[in-house]
Amino acid sequence: MKKLLLTLLFMFVAASANAFGLKFEIQKARVIFVENGSAIFLKFFAGREYKANLIGLSAPHQDPIGKESVCYYEKSRDYLRNIIDGKEVTVEFDSGDKVTKEGAILVYINFKYLDVNAQMLRSGNGWAPKYKFDREKDYREIEKTAKAKTVGLWGKCSNIGSQTGSTVTETVSGAEEKNAKGKNMKDN
Repeated sequence: MKKLLLTLLFMFVAASANAFGLKFEIQKARVIFVENGSAIFLKFFAGREYKANLIGLSAPHQDPIGKESVCYYEKSRDYLRNIIDGKEVTVEFDSGDKVTKEGAILVYINFKYLDVNAQMLRSGNGWAPKYKFDREKDYREIEKTAKAKTVGLWGKCSNIGSQTGSTVTETVSGAEEKNAKGKNMKDN
């Protein structure tokens, strides 16, 4: 319950603050909350807080009702938390879109010398969505390699979602795995 209230509070703060007034240039910020494997909250050193989506990356999201966990949601979120939660990061912006229609800023995150967005793809904790962005070619190649190696969610989940947020479901081991592809576990 406490986590839900904290998430709602951060969402309210992010919704009430718009991205106008933010300089879309390379700058430092602190990660104050990791919502999932591709959405975080940043506090810039000028004092403003923003919800941010990692551009070029989609990751499993929690079921909006919160009753079921989508395949790999916790692992993806926790992987990102272990890298950047509470840390000072470098924020970069794409030459294209800067803000989502919901008001979240779109960012590339670097921690020390690590491209965090790319690392999430490399480790199989997300996929490259079907929209245009500056690092698209590199990110799609990284995703392709992770898929081929069945790293992370690629070896654990079936029916990997796209930018539309399709459900990601657990696979079943053994002979049932082939029959489970593309079905929700509750359908089995």
